[in-house]
Amino acid sequence: MIKAIIFDLWNTLVYNEKVNPYNLVFSKLGMEENSNNERIVEEALMVGKGDFRLMVLGLLRKLGIGNESLAVELEDAWKESRMLLFPEVIGRLKEFRKKYKIGILTNTTVMDLPQIKKLGIMKFIDYSGFSFETGLLKPDSRAFEDVLENLEVSPHEAVMVGDKIRDDILPAEKLGMKAVLLVRKGEFDRSHVEKGEYKNKISSLDELKKFL
Repeated sequence: MIKAIIFDLWNTLVYNEKVNPYNLVFSKLGMEENSNNERIVEEALMVGKGDFRLMVLGLLRKLGIGNESLAVELEDAWKESRMLLFPEVIGRLKEFRKKYKIGILTNTTVMDLPQIKKLGIMKFIDYSGFSFETGLLKPDSRAFEDVLENLEVSPHEAVMVGDKIRDDILPAEKLGMKAVLLVRKGEFDRSHVEKGEYKNKISSLDELKKFL
């Protein structure tokens, strides 16, 4: 029996209205958006609660870029970006919370926390596995185990809902969780659009009930 639903954050619950600072990093640094480069950026910016500009500077140094003004620009982009909820999120979280424990598991920066709090979703969340707090990045199985442990459920009692097969679906399946791939319509600005296919697939949280 399913007792908990664990949601990815980006492109699952929220999106950037205009400028996506994560995409901007790749653009400004001339980096191809592939899994190896994504991991380099995530390890530099999404693990730890330290000074964000210093994190960006560390990333630039690692890439051999000595441009402090660029670090300021990227930090400012995060500050100025506007995070929005997908339309159905609040309604569905209210509904699901009546029957299930709710968790979040996401690779995200400490700079995103103030906006996440302003969205009003945290009152529906029983545990948030933010990478900057746990130090664990998906698809590391320990990130999933951390959320399961804090929600006090076993893998077969939980559903993972996310937009990436590599980061959300496969590691959840490997642990024995049920997984649901969310591929939203193209009207939103997103940092990732999953090209792979999966047996359990939805385009909105309104469709999630059939997999619970």
